[in-house]
Amino acid sequence: MHAMRAFVVVCTAHALIAPPVRLRERTAPRATSGDYLAGLGQSTIEEVDAVVIGCGPAGLAAAVELKRRGFDRVVALERREAPDEFEVAKAYLYLVDRRGQRWTDAVGATDGIRARGVSNEGFSLTRIYPDEKGIFPTKPVLARPGAAQAVWIPRASLLAALAERAAHDGADLRFGVSVDGLRAADDGAVDIACGATTLRTPLVVGADGARSRVRDFLAKELPASSFEPRELASPSAGLTYKMLQVPPSFDVTNKTDGSSFTTRSRDAYTVPSRSTKPNTRRLRLGLLPSRDPELPRTANIIRPANHEIWGCATGAEVREFLRSEFPQLPDAVVSDEACEAFAIAEPGAFPSPQYVETVAATVGAARCFLVGDAIHAFPPDLGQGVNAALEDVKTLGDVLDDQNAVAAYQAARAPAAKAIAHLVQRGFPYQYDQSVWRQRLFTVGLVGRVAANALAAKLLPEKIAKRVAPPPAAFSVIDGEDYVGVWKHIKRATRATAALAVAVLARAVI
Repeated sequence: MHAMRAFVVVCTAHALIAPPVRLRERTAPRATSGDYLAGLGQSTIEEVDAVVIGCGPAGLAAAVELKRRGFDRVVALERREAPDEFEVAKAYLYLVDRRGQRWTDAVGATDGIRARGVSNEGFSLTRIYPDEKGIFPTKPVLARPGAAQAVWIPRASLLAALAERAAHDGADLRFGVSVDGLRAADDGAVDIACGATTLRTPLVVGADGARSRVRDFLAKELPASSFEPRELASPSAGLTYKMLQVPPSFDVTNKTDGSSFTTRSRDAYTVPSRSTKPNTRRLRLGLLPSRDPELPRTANIIRPANHEIWGCATGAEVREFLRSEFPQLPDAVVSDEACEAFAIAEPGAFPSPQYVETVAATVGAARCFLVGDAIHAFPPDLGQGVNAALEDVKTLGDVLDDQNAVAAYQAARAPAAKAIAHLVQRGFPYQYDQSVWRQRLFTVGLVGRVAANALAAKLLPEKIAKRVAPPPAAFSVIDGEDYVGVWKHIKRATRATAALAVAVLARAVI
């Protein structure tokens, strides 16, 4: 009985510390239709079969998919000058897992991505401490067997691979082009103004991010639909990040014995700071696997907005902070130029988990689809941003030949967008050292769910075990399971756990 009560307390604690699921409307200002239409003056009309706005992973994948599905004149627009442009604020790595590879397998792009990335198979993490703890490898909490064939690849490398494939297939990729506005054309198509040219098309794919212009255009044209993002609270939302550039391989000092240790670009490392108590100096550098020796490697720095590192206004101040907090790193690991670039770079911030309820619509006779961050955006807690986007694209391709493609895409991806936002909210939000005690309590709850799932799997049939005690949401998502199904299992189990906890506590009081 005591063991049962302990288990109930653990699972209840896990449920209690999970962030609330209350929704709130995003209040970010929206550009007016007048701003959008300003660019739609006298210009050359160019009629095309499809236009993709945005050439991130979702947009480039959509261009490939449209060509694969038989669309002839496919144009993809991007304001950046090149697909593989190195951006300090976006120099992160993607983990293309089983979910994302369902699309890359379908189009024959997986081998090319593997050639530019590092396999997650046998993935280990080496900790490099600033004291006598020294250097030792450890197994990451979320290193799942289901993700063994996943591939770590820098954003720039993935974009370059997808751009090469899209261009090879005949898509017209136009970089350095800004979209000035969208409007419904008289013939039922959509006009997209971009400089001196207006593209007229019967099919638009909005892959232009969390502040999507395509989505705002649809909201203006279809005010009865729900295109406003709905946000969820999350402990990782709002965390600020920058990337610190380091060499692909470098030497560090093992503080246990003073020996030198050489890192390898294909391995992952975490480098804790000298400060260990929760304060505004405690820090941790994270380096993920990278294959391309020509690309600069980056160390992720993710901290709250009040952290002292963000107050370093010059390269010299960054250098002094690093020197003080990371004695295991020689000065040469981070160049003066990298320190200065870090100081002047604008930090990014993790968004709240969010989704939109309408992900496709018809304007006149034109079909409009949203993919990627335009319909679901969230912190990188589970590494699902790129994988959810590629799943969007695969679904889009699968339904395009359907007479009711808009309705079919809406039915498939709107529930998925909502589910993944909720799953990220609860999946693994305390991995950034925001709160030591909450992180520990969350871990205890995670272990409780793993133990309950293992016990249920031994005693019950698989389907029933998943209903009664499913594995943690993070595990199921990383294993490639359906977002909607995982979310249903988690909700059902949480309700059952809460009911059991109330029953046991009531009996204890009586």
